[in-house]
Amino acid sequence: MGDVSRAVLGQIAAQQPQVKPNTSVVLKYSEADREHRFPEAFPGGVFRDAVRLLYRDPSLDGKIIRRGEPYSIGEASSEIQLEYIVVDRQPTIRMASRN
Repeated sequence: MGDVSRAVLGQIAAQQPQVKPNTSVVLKYSEADREHRFPEAFPGGVFRDAVRLLYRDPSLDGKIIRRGEPYSIGEASSEIQLEYIVVDRQPTIRMASRN
């Protein structure tokens, strides 16, 4: 797993140590970060699988969405929204909302 993947998942875990079952974890971004290869570092369903492994819960869903694009959380009972930004040239995750 690449540096940006570890950084993203580590920050998510630090900000949200526990997640309820059937939660959708949505990571939004405004622009692709070519320097750190985000979101390319999470192709296909890799982010979903990484979220499931991180919290050891196969009921979780994970999506990476460009800000403003429509999406659905499907059958999930709750949603956590996070935002990927670059601060001082470092990938940074910040909490956007929980419900």
